Amino acid sequence: MKIKKDLSGLDSFIQEVEDEINQDLIDAAHKAVDTQKVRNESSKKTYENHTWNLRNAPGAAVVRNGEIIDLYVPADGEHSEAKAKTEDLIKSGKFPQNGIVVADGMEYASFVSSKGFDVLDTASHVLEKEVKENVTTLQTQIKEAQDQLAALEDSASQEKAALEKKIEDLTAELNTARAEVLTLSSEKASLEEEKAALQAELKKVQDQAAKDSAEAEVAIKKAQEEARKAREEIEKLKDSMTLKNGDTVTEGGVQYRVTDAAAKTAEAYGTAKKNIKSINVAATVTIKDVTCKVTAVADQAFAGQKKATKAVIGANVTKIGKKAFYGDSRLKSITVKGKKLKTVGKQALKGINKHAVVRVPKAKKKAYKALFKGKGQKKSVKVK
Repeated sequence: MKIKKDLSGLDSFIQEVEDEINQDLIDAAHKAVDTQKVRNESSKKTYENHTWNLRNAPGAAVVRNGEIIDLYVPADGEHSEAKAKTEDLIKSGKFPQNGIVVADGMEYASFVSSKGFDVLDTASHVLEKEVKENVTTLQTQIKEAQDQLAALEDSASQEKAALEKKIEDLTAELNTARAEVLTLSSEKASLEEEKAALQAELKKVQDQAAKDSAEAEVAIKKAQEEARKAREEIEKLKDSMTLKNGDTVTEGGVQYRVTDAAAKTAEAYGTAKKNIKSINVAATVTIKDVTCKVTAVADQAFAGQKKATKAVIGANVTKIGKKAFYGDSRLKSITVKGKKLKTVGKQALKGINKHAVVRVPKAKKKAYKALFKGKGQKKSVKVK
């Protein structure tokens, strides 16, 4: 397992310490050279300046990792030659990998120093003091850095332990999840089996439903057909029970038919048998449970009844049709009971017995004589 800790702050700190060391070395070198030029802090004698070349020649270089990072020779403008000699001496000479080089480039510098005079001794003394102080400061800073590093390492260790614990917990959760997946997979398989069983059952139900539907459709069609027939029968029954024009009935051997269903009127139009002796036209007849007034004797209704001897015309008859009694040669008695007769058709009485008598209501005798006059009967036929 790899634990990554952000140590960018430490790198910055190390660079900061490095920069501070470099600056401290530069400051120490400058201070040493500047002090050397102005006063004697060593135990040696101070030489007298004649040309001031020796006093202007001290210089120093700061070297880091084998490279000069600062070269300091602060000669005044009148002693540039002394400055150049010191710079050349430092650059061409041997210097350490890391440190401060102090030099005086004048040829007689070593000679003057060997005679007990302070040429570079003050500079060396100042450098020793400054470097010692800087080292103490640096040690303190290094200690702080070490403490910070230790704290970072401890923090990293704690984070590592926390991460390892988290990984352990996540691994446990993963194992639990895997177990749950296995369980769910098993449940899924079981559910799929149950689904398949339900689908098969549903297919059976659907097939049965389709079969039942087909049977139901046949049954419905059959029921509809039976209902249609029943309606027809009902209509027929209604029709048979509803009075309408042309409906017929036979009563007393006489046949009747409806002439106006709305007005409930009928006419006598014949007999059930050909040779009847007595013709009795009723005042009313019942057809389909409806009482109808008999208001007419139809044309030729009783024509050719050779054995008929008597006829009675009901009280509601208003019309006797043409040839109604035509050829009834034995008919001797015709009785008109009603007072509503308005019309007697041509030849209605032609061929009846010459001794026949037509009996009418006394109050209508005169009017009826006129109605029956000239209807084909012999002149011997009387209206009484």
